[in-house]
Amino acid sequence: MLVFTKLVQEAYDRLTSNQVPEIVRLKPVQIMGMGQDWVQVTAYSGNDPLKLPRKLLEVLPYLQSQPISEALQTIQREKGIRLSRDVVRKLIDFDILAAESEEK
Repeated sequence: MLVFTKLVQEAYDRLTSNQVPEIVRLKPVQIMGMGQDWVQVTAYSGNDPLKLPRKLLEVLPYLQSQPISEALQTIQREKGIRLSRDVVRKLIDFDILAAESEEK
């Protein structure tokens, strides 16, 4: 029972964390719909779609396999888009991004 309790606590801590891993990777997403300036995607569940600005979807590859702080600076410099760590955290919460160290 103690192991189960610890696993639940660790899962809860990850879920409620506002921390962003140093390096992330992209996870597979499914595009469910598109508009002129938005894309609706799902990752971990088809029942929990997320509508993203098309410009955000286009810069996701910049976030992969490099330190987040560098990636955010590069995106701002090259694309003129300023992303916050909160946006990165939301993408992690929706399983669009994951810590590089997590299992694929």
